[in-house]
Amino acid sequence: AVDLARRVVGAGLLLEGVFTHFALADRSDEPITGLQVERFDDVLVELADAGFEAPLTHQANTAGALNRPDSHRSMVRIGVGIYGVEPSPLLRSRCRELGLQPAVWLRSEVSHLQVVGPGEGVGYSHRWTTPAETHLAIVPIGYADGIFRGWWNGGEVLIGGHRRPIRGVVTMDSLIVEVDGTVAVGDEVVLLGAQEDECLRAGEVGELLGTIGYEILTSLGARVPRRY
Repeated sequence: AVDLARRVVGAGLLLEGVFTHFALADRSDEPITGLQVERFDDVLVELADAGFEAPLTHQANTAGALNRPDSHRSMVRIGVGIYGVEPSPLLRSRCRELGLQPAVWLRSEVSHLQVVGPGEGVGYSHRWTTPAETHLAIVPIGYADGIFRGWWNGGEVLIGGHRRPIRGVVTMDSLIVEVDGTVAVGDEVVLLGAQEDECLRAGEVGELLGTIGYEILTSLGARVPRRY
């Protein structure tokens, strides 16, 4: 680190910051994070002894900021936490205690309604079959927009403040939701975010799909309009 600092300063640059990044900060009982903290502090001492003191030193990501207060230095890096997403299922309860709320909403609307009889296959490959007369809603958003194709398998959306199950595989441009007679064309559909007293969180969806909330958010396609 000292050699690198000398090269930076020797090139006429300002050594403004020194940082590292945690690998396992979401696990409070994991000794590796403590070892990283110790090694980082050792590096800072070595730099100071050599005459290099950067004004900015940081190592704590969102998980570190929540789980390891001993790792806070001159700043912390709140990444996914800025979007109201827990960095790990292990920290979900902690985030709820702090009142962390989603800052990203993904919305669509009901474009078509259909009532079908029992025994009808729904969607490609008929992965789901209606057990009885069923109200179905078409929602014009699909995997071309970043909605994972497998989202249907246990996935839900919010319509009218209620969780509604996705039925059949998600297609390129649409998905199908089981509803009831209270739903109308034009009703708001929430795939991520809150509606009335319910909330669908990116971390929850990520866990369902065997991934993390980060990937759910970064997968949203370019054709989804952004409103800030």
